[in-house]
Amino acid sequence: MPAPTLAETLRGGATVISAWVGLPEPLISELSARSGFNAVTLDVQHGLHDTGSVMRSVGAIAMAGKPAIVRGCAAAMAGANQLFENPSTVRSVGMTSTIASS
Repeated sequence: MPAPTLAETLRGGATVISAWVGLPEPLISELSARSGFNAVTLDVQHGLHDTGSVMRSVGAIAMAGKPAIVRGCAAAMAGANQLFENPSTVRSVGMTSTIASS
């Protein structure tokens, strides 16, 4: 049986601890994913990420077997629809306080 997705884990009420990465280096994202976190959040809004670094980091996180969460504003993510070709590997969220509103 495959591991539950991030959404399934959250819906089940489990706590998810995510690394928060603002630096645009995929190696940092990969190391974070391999360091015991349940997921890795890439901070596009306040971090130094651009579309290219997010794409490379999402790949590195996925190779480590963890889900990527991309946090950004619409202006920062303009033209980033290619990130969502495989929705099982990345989740984009704005400011949210509940699972239902994400």
